[in-house]
Amino acid sequence: MWLGNLIEKEVGDGLTTSFWNDVWADRCPLKILFPDLYAVNSQQNASVRDIYQEGAWELSFRRNLN
Repeated sequence: MWLGNLIEKEVGDGLTTSFWNDVWADRCPLKILFPDLYAVNSQQNASVRDIYQEGAWELSFRRNLN
């Protein structure tokens, strides 16, 4: 199977790809795969580029996740 058949969306620089709302990392949006994290995340409309900064994922939540 060719890898291109598995890719849902080309992210590119991530500026126009929504981290939570677009299908880019699996077969459905991350907000569907992780609804509890989505509910407490303060970046629900952020792009992949907004969240992936300097080689690290920078997610921000409304409360402590302990």
